[in-house]
Amino acid sequence: MLGSIPYSHGDVKGNSNVTNTNVSNVLYPLDSQPFGIGYIGGAEGFHKLLYMEPGSTNIATDTTGKYCTLDQSGPVWYLAGTAGGAVVRDCNVPAGKALFFPLVANECSYAENPNLKSASQLIDCAKSPQANLKYLQLSIDGKTIPDMEKYRVTSTQLFTFTFAKDNIAGVPPGPTSGALDGWFAYLKPLPPGNHIIRFGGAEVGSTPGAPPYAVDATYHLTVS
Repeated sequence: MLGSIPYSHGDVKGNSNVTNTNVSNVLYPLDSQPFGIGYIGGAEGFHKLLYMEPGSTNIATDTTGKYCTLDQSGPVWYLAGTAGGAVVRDCNVPAGKALFFPLVANECSYAENPNLKSASQLIDCAKSPQANLKYLQLSIDGKTIPDMEKYRVTSTQLFTFTFAKDNIAGVPPGPTSGALDGWFAYLKPLPPGNHIIRFGGAEVGSTPGAPPYAVDATYHLTVS
């Protein structure tokens, strides 16, 4: 899970022509398979990209957007939340790319949790923190996208991925299997031009007095 910061509400205005924020016009349906990639495939693809890069060039620790193009390929482009603070990133995205990113998500693997011994244990591990969800947020060019709580994705079976050397999880490099759970956005390609996407969410602390877990990421995108 990424990020632990105070979260502030409020939209950010862009200068594009995205004006209709009806969910069906912005997000792919949860049961759809655009480009042959459904929500669970996108969520797994995001985590594979997240862990294949070391912390120094990772999209989740990137403070400016410098690494937003690294290892991105295919019709779906991945954006990331934060790894310890609010962030504003600048990123150039090729036209025609769908965008996929987590608002709040958690992943558990054997590498990170050697005490867990089964798929069901890893799935329960991934789902556990989400019981404390407080709120979610997604806005595009200052327009809030409603009902994001409906876009929850949970593993029904394990997926495999590889931790890079010096990865952000702090575990030894190599392949492992894991499960995921969280709320994800799968955006249809944006029209060419400048766009601002802000997303994230927060969970209340699991113990009294503990600060909320929160994600607050803003992307200034140039689609061309």
